[in-house]
Amino acid sequence: MPSANVPYRDGISGTCPVMERITVDGKIAQFSLKEDFRPDYWDAQKGRANGKTREQIALNRKIDQTEQRAEIKAQLSLNRHCFEGVGF
Repeated sequence: MPSANVPYRDGISGTCPVMERITVDGKIAQFSLKEDFRPDYWDAQKGRANGKTREQIALNRKIDQTEQRAEIKAQLSLNRHCFEGVGF
């Protein structure tokens, strides 16, 4: 299940890189969304930015899109694995 988190604070700007962690079949992949965000406006339980500013809405949208793409790729991989060795 995909989840987003903010692992540490950058001492200079006060922002944190937003990371995505995805686990599929027990294998973990973690990567950066190439976005920085202030942890004061972050809801760690939801893995989302709090608020309704343009920046917060855009970040939440990017998180949603990344999670959707990851779920599609995982499903395609699962389908491909299920049909391996089946002759048509």
